[in-house]
Formats: sequence, structure tokens, C-alpha cells
Amino acid sequence: MDKKRIFLIIGGFFILAAFIAITIVGFRLTAEVTRITDDSITTQNFNMAGGRFSQDVEVISEVGYIQDDNQGGDGNYIDKPRGVVVIGKYLYSLSLQEDAFCIYEVSKRDSINEISCIVNGSGATQLDNPKNLYVLGKYAYVISNSADSLSVFDISNPTNITEVGTIVDDNKGGSATGIDGPEDLYVSGRYAYISGYNEHALSIIDISNPTKMFEVSVLRDGVEGSQFLGLATMVSRGHYLYVLAKTDDSFSIVDISDPENPFETDYIQDDVQGGNATALDGAVGIIVSGRYAYVASAVSDSLSVFDISNKSNITEVATLIDGIDADYLDGASRLVISGKYLYVLAKDDDAISVIDISDPENPFETDYAQDEGQGGSIAHLDQPLYLFLSGRYLYVTVNVDDAIVAFEVSGLNTPAMDIGVIRTNFLQVVGDVIIRGDLNLFGNFNLGGDLVASGTMSSFGVGDNYFRGKIGIGTTTPQNELNVIGNVNVTGNYTNNANIGITGNYTSGSCWTSYSGGIVYETNCTST
Repeated sequence: MDKKRIFLIIGGFFILAAFIAITIVGFRLTAEVTRITDDSITTQNFNMAGGRFSQDVEVISEVGYIQDDNQGGDGNYIDKPRGVVVIGKYLYSLSLQEDAFCIYEVSKRDSINEISCIVNGSGATQLDNPKNLYVLGKYAYVISNSADSLSVFDISNPTNITEVGTIVDDNKGGSATGIDGPEDLYVSGRYAYISGYNEHALSIIDISNPTKMFEVSVLRDGVEGSQFLGLATMVSRGHYLYVLAKTDDSFSIVDISDPENPFETDYIQDDVQGGNATALDGAVGIIVSGRYAYVASAVSDSLSVFDISNKSNITEVATLIDGIDADYLDGASRLVISGKYLYVLAKDDDAISVIDISDPENPFETDYAQDEGQGGSIAHLDQPLYLFLSGRYLYVTVNVDDAIVAFEVSGLNTPAMDIGVIRTNFLQVVGDVIIRGDLNLFGNFNLGGDLVASGTMSSFGVGDNYFRGKIGIGTTTPQNELNVIGNVNVTGNYTNNANIGITGNYTSGSCWTSYSGGIVYETNCTST
């Protein structure tokens, strides 16, 4: 643990330990805090004026890691780690080299501990070269590059991962036609969206029943999709999917409001391919916030900003290029956003670049963290590939070091706060949330746990509703798909395609008429 020397200045007092300068003018409060450690200086600025709050962050620092046993570490399956997701106190990641999916505990940020793993051929059947994953509720969805598959795992018991279902591409004898060489996936509601790199296609899979998944549609390069050659990475907002194609050097927007009939609304391509974008060669990482999409490109060594407010007209508004506008974007790959900052992995610089996007059309590099092999101060950052932001912590998978590393991103830590308006690009709440007013949601609502409503529930949408499992009305333990304890009043026609079973007392006689498939009760009759 670093020894910390802090300087404190309040009024005319000088104390060795922290550097805090506080200025109060009218209703404005400005505080500047400088932390000096043995190897870094961190400066954070806090500003309050007229109900506004802002914070400037300058430095990130490594706080913990776990490394594969082939590097002398405690991890059994972290050889060539791929994908990382953190939910609560658990971290989920894959080993490309060892065909494994593992769960780690990260409740203590400086200590990442392996809890359980499932390996191809030992509990898992289609986990050959797993590439990426998505976690939603009690399930983890994993795509495997060599198996050309999507696997679903039950993670409700973190100590015992179990495979519940798989779907495989037809080139491996399966039923899917668009997941050859899957690169990325996104899960929303009853569908999984998968980029088939070798198929140059977007495949949409119905996952409502994980044991019987099926492909509902495929969008292919040159057919329905214009520029899907080498389709790789994607992200979703609302009923749009934003996808990148590494070979076509392109960025496309796909309308998925009807998953069975998706269509491309527009695309923009790098100028090396004759397009209008200037730094989209090898596009591999994307994040969307508001009206802007931020794209990292590994060949252009760049960050591009696109205005996507018009889904039929993508417009490039800014670029940052390594060696010109930035110093740590060589091999730029994946990225995440937090407030007004982007954290971009640069796999060839062995670095994390921090980009200020407070003005999205004028971004600038404000800080970086780099591996010590490149002259930096980070011990385990040799070729970072995947990242996930959880609160104040950034988790990164590192390819050459065979490690998963936790970084602390300086942020606000306060026991209580009263704020009139909050605007954020990402909100993760570890504890309970109490909302004493309306909750207006303008995008998808993905719920991983139970939904308990003490008031009424109404649905005013025009689409179909789907429920997995049994539904009980008047009972909490339904025995059938629909179990009603009470009266049922049907004012329209009732259509039955199977036999009707009646339990309890009923009147027999001429009122009941049999017909093919069941019985019918005549209203104008006399019971006996």
C-alpha cells in the first residue's frame, strides 16, 4: 500500500497530509483536492453553483488484480481472458485459451477471488474459444468463436455454474445460420443479438426458453445489410442497434423494433473504403450516449464521434488520432463512458486513455495509465482488451499478462446528498432504490430479478406481451400456465384447441354439448 503524504491548507493552516483549497463566494463553492502519493499526483475539482455539481478527475490507479497460475497467480482459468462483466459483488469473465467461464468475487476491490468455473467438456458442451458474454438476471449468455455457438448458463448459485442450453451454427450441424465466428452479443428482453464475423451477418436469437433457443432472423452483408463485412461489435439503445464491421470499416444503425424484420437505417464508412468518415479503419469499440456515438478504431488508432440524432444520416463531428491529437490511442479498441469522461483501451500502447467529452464535438485526451513495460506505472496492463465500469472501479482483462485488473477511478463518495436533478450516462446502484414519484422510462427495461407491485399494473403498448413460466391470478403457486382462483368473465369468443377439463361441481344435462376437442355450454337451455 502506498504511503500517502497529504497537505492541508484551510485559511492559514498548513498540515502535512492533504492539499485542500476551499473558496466560498456567494452561493458558489469550489474545492480543489490534491493527493500526493509515492508515484502519482491526483487532482480533483468540485464545483457547486446554482444547484449544479461537477467533478474533474485526472488519475486512475491500479488497486487489485488476479493472474493466471501460468504466470504464478491464483487464477486457474485466466489464460487469454476475454469479456468482463461486474454485477454487484461478482465478476464474470472467460478464458479463450482454456475454454472456461469463471465467476469471481470482487466485494473487496483490492482482492479478486475465484469462486467457480465451468470448462468445455466438463459441464459445458459448446465453450470452445469463448469470446464474449452478457449477464442478465440469473443467466450468463456466452458466445464461443470456435464452437460457433451461444451458450446459456444458470449463475443463480455462483458456486455452481450450470449449462441450461445452447444453439449452434449450421456449419457445425446446428440450427442457426448466422453465428459462424461470433464476435459480440447484446441481450434485451427475449432476444439475443449476435454478430457473426465469418458470416458477415447479424443473427437474432429467441432466448425466451433457454433450453429451446431458435433463430428468428438474420441480416446479411450485401443483402439486407449494406456494410456488414467482418461484423464485430455492437451496442443497443432503445429499438436501435449500433454495429461496427471491422473489414468494411463501417458503422451502421439497425432498426430492431421488429426483431423478426430488422433493417439498416444508415451507415457510414471510412474514406479508405470511399466513405465520409476519416478515422474508422478497423472499427472495433463503440459506446452511445445521448445523440452521439463514440467509436474506437484499432487501425486508425483513433476515437471518432458521430452525431446519430438522425438515424438516417450519421454524421462525423470529431476525431482524435494517435500521434496527432492524442498520445495513447495506438490500437484503440473498447471503451466505456462515465460522466464527461471516456476510458479507451489502447492495446498497442498498453494503456488506458482518458478522454474529456464534456464538449463531444471537441474531445481531448486528459490523462492516461500505461504498463510499466512502456514506461508507465501500471504493473499489469500488457495488451488490455476488454473493460467494464462498475461505480468507481474499472475492470480490465489483460491479454499478455493473463490477468484481470481493477482500477480505481476517483469519484464522489458521500453518505448523503440532496440533488434536484441528476443526469448521468451510467447509473449502478448496489443497494435499494426508493422513488417517491413517477419513473419515466424511454428505453428498454431489463429486469434480472422479481417484480413486485403493490398497486395496479397496466400495459398500453401496441405490441405483444410475453411471459415465461406459469401465471397465477389469486394464487402465488400456479400449477398450470394460467391458474385462476376466482371467477372468469369472457365477453368475447373463447377458442380452445385442446380438451377442456372440469374439476369441482357442475350441472350435467342438455346444457353441455360435446364437440370435437371438448365441450360447450349452451346459454339457452334447461339444466337437469
